[in-house]
Amino acid sequence: MICDEALRVFCDPAIAGRGQSLRGAALLSFCLEKGIEVLVIDNLSSMSSISENDNDDWKQIGDWLLDFRRNNIAVVVVHHAGKNGAMRGASRREDAAFWIVSHTDSKERTATTEGARFVSTFTKNRNDRHWPEPVDWHISESTGGAFEIKTTAAGTDELVFQAIAEGVERCSEIAEMLGYARVTVSKAAKRLETGERIKIDGGGNQARYRVA
Repeated sequence: MICDEALRVFCDPAIAGRGQSLRGAALLSFCLEKGIEVLVIDNLSSMSSISENDNDDWKQIGDWLLDFRRNNIAVVVVHHAGKNGAMRGASRREDAAFWIVSHTDSKERTATTEGARFVSTFTKNRNDRHWPEPVDWHISESTGGAFEIKTTAAGTDELVFQAIAEGVERCSEIAEMLGYARVTVSKAAKRLETGERIKIDGGGNQARYRVA
């Protein structure tokens, strides 16, 4: 838990990128002055006016973020995914990251849609011999305005079903999205079809999956 005194919120439409070096430097100085150990940027698209798809433009942001790392300040960057489930924009932004965690909605396979339901999956995990298992989260409001957080392990079948529910149709695409071998996805799809949760149209490399 984080006490109110340790949490600071800033609202700035653009703090890095073209013409924003002074603002970015000021934020770093403030973090050092206040002893801030973790900076959360929500979200990447709103923090800068640079092109999302330009790797050279991204270098300005990447160099700025590395300044925080050199000063022992961890940075958590929230970013949006595209229709294929992967991060939008330039691929270079992934290079310096120690961890990348994908969050995907899981409400469609639950009895209730109250609160936030999502699965967190590590797609990059540097310097760790043990790859964390996906986790299914349910965050809801409880009595008195507090929040209740429940977590359960998210199995392979559920993650594959979730990808299909989000519109990812091909085995190869799901395998790339989840970091699985194609045979793992194919076997999971067969089990889901047997359980009448999905339909498989076609066969072999041409097979397409859809929710039943």
